[in-house]
Amino acid sequence: MAFDVDFQKDIVAKAMADPGYRIQASRIVLPQHFSGAELEWCWRQVVLLPMGEAYSSKLIATQIRAEFAADPELAKAHLKMAKGLLDRTPAHARASLEQLRKFASYAALSAGIETAIKKMERGDVDAATEALHVAARHRPVGSYESADWMEGIEARMEARKKRKEDPLGYNRVTTGLDRLDDLMGGGLIPGDFAIFAGLTGIGKSHTAINGAYTAATRGFNTLLVDTENGLEMEFDRLDARFMGAASDRIATYDLTKGELDRLADKLARTKTRLAQKLKVVHMSPRTASIMTLEQALDDMAVEGRPCQMLWIDCADHLKPSEGHKEKRLEAANAFWEIKSIADERSIPIAGTVQLSKEALNRIATSEHLSEAYDKARIASRVVTLNQTRREATEDRMRFFLAKNRGGRGKIIIPLKVDLSRSHFEHVPAEEDEEDE
Repeated sequence: MAFDVDFQKDIVAKAMADPGYRIQASRIVLPQHFSGAELEWCWRQVVLLPMGEAYSSKLIATQIRAEFAADPELAKAHLKMAKGLLDRTPAHARASLEQLRKFASYAALSAGIETAIKKMERGDVDAATEALHVAARHRPVGSYESADWMEGIEARMEARKKRKEDPLGYNRVTTGLDRLDDLMGGGLIPGDFAIFAGLTGIGKSHTAINGAYTAATRGFNTLLVDTENGLEMEFDRLDARFMGAASDRIATYDLTKGELDRLADKLARTKTRLAQKLKVVHMSPRTASIMTLEQALDDMAVEGRPCQMLWIDCADHLKPSEGHKEKRLEAANAFWEIKSIADERSIPIAGTVQLSKEALNRIATSEHLSEAYDKARIASRVVTLNQTRREATEDRMRFFLAKNRGGRGKIIIPLKVDLSRSHFEHVPAEEDEEDE
């Protein structure tokens, strides 16, 4: 076994003697990571000590008398363990912080496997799969990135200069609308989580289609996750965007010979270049979850085309890894997990969401998102889709850049739209307005 009981004893013994080590280790290792009840109890007592204070025999005896006064045998077993730990001289290398992180992951995975086996024995395959998924995704508490400020200033300035000169060379991924990309400094960056919000029927799914299509045609490995429409409708719309024909005509094969000839010519020119650039995944409302989403991303990586841009339509339907009885908090958990995926996998993510009915007949802001506070707070960028009845008859719409972390926001972008082809075009003749 990679981490035996002796290793676990080294951890607790060193934490007893070294308050500094105890503080660092307690952020990584949890009581349930230890294999014995006595060892787990000792760890719980150690991590509760005031900062800077070391453990002592006197303190041990006091704690054990207080907790196990009614059971002399238990008191004796715990006292024997605690005194043995105090007398122990742990090998420094065996309890290094890097090994602690591996130990915490090892313990979490072992517990997950044990839970999964029990669930399997009861015939609950879904619960067993979830237990394994949660265990495999375990990341020790306390993991973070750091760097000193002044030492890197010259390198940062040089990187900013190069980004400005060549934004596409730095993995800036298009949103599907060049004007919006410009306001975001060239597009979405790895770690971004952008929300595109609109009322029912306004064109959220078409926004996702256009964004995914444009990212793929510009060379990015793109994943489009659909939770509402189904693969057939998604492909009708993507084919329509590709051919420049209405999706209802594509679906019914109502195409002229000239259109079919143009399709054949375009395929001959682009099929090889666009091969495996855009993968579409449909999840039913019952299976739409963060677990399924991560599986789809893992599958793309295994296929040799790791995802560089993820679109989710509609992100409201994704269930978090761990549920919550309050709907608002469950939604927040899912969105926190989406943002974490963007950070950990270093990819930009864009998701469509529903606006509340209060957004009707006005320019919607971040406050009009369903469960507004949590979603708007989590997202890096928030774009709302706005359209009056008159604008709908004129095939017009306005995007409102409600939140743009690190850039200008509160900007209205007037658009000409053709939803039959999932096509959005900025209207340059109309000046972009800054919302007051």
